[in-house]
Amino acid sequence: MPSAFRLAVTAAASVVLATSAGAQSLRENSLQVSAAMLLSSSSSSEGGGEIQYRLSPRAWSHWSIGGGLQEFYDPTKVCTTPTHCPAFGFTSVLFLEPRYVLPALSNDRSAAYLAGRLAAAVSSNNNGALYGGGGGVLTTLTQTVNLDLGVQAYVQGGSASHVVYQLRAGLAAAF
Repeated sequence: MPSAFRLAVTAAASVVLATSAGAQSLRENSLQVSAAMLLSSSSSSEGGGEIQYRLSPRAWSHWSIGGGLQEFYDPTKVCTTPTHCPAFGFTSVLFLEPRYVLPALSNDRSAAYLAGRLAAAVSSNNNGALYGGGGGVLTTLTQTVNLDLGVQAYVQGGSASHVVYQLRAGLAAAF
């Protein structure tokens, strides 16, 4: 079993077994900033981050929708000269993420959730649509700030031959 896969399975198990977690946000709107790591089934990894806006109307009960931008950098892909740049080390991802908080695993301080993700990635060598899903745990730090720990798995296009796992830790501020 590849180490990236083991890490993703361990993180997912932690999410499922985590103590119950609370509301997505006490307010309808939130902005989240996260650090993230992509782990490929080919044993490569890229560090990066994301910024995400999330809408959590009370009428939607346990559902919310988020959207944002992720940026990742692979230092092994660099331009050798200004005129010779076969691969650039940045990958940009625009995404939409519906999220469902699991009522049975929720309390006033934390909440476990399941999320899907539809995205478009742009990089020097691998553009296209991505889709996947995962889960996480939200923990209330203050009345307006949550800690969000999550894991997701993605595939590009229709091929499951190349799976990418994402580990994410972020802070979401409600407004």
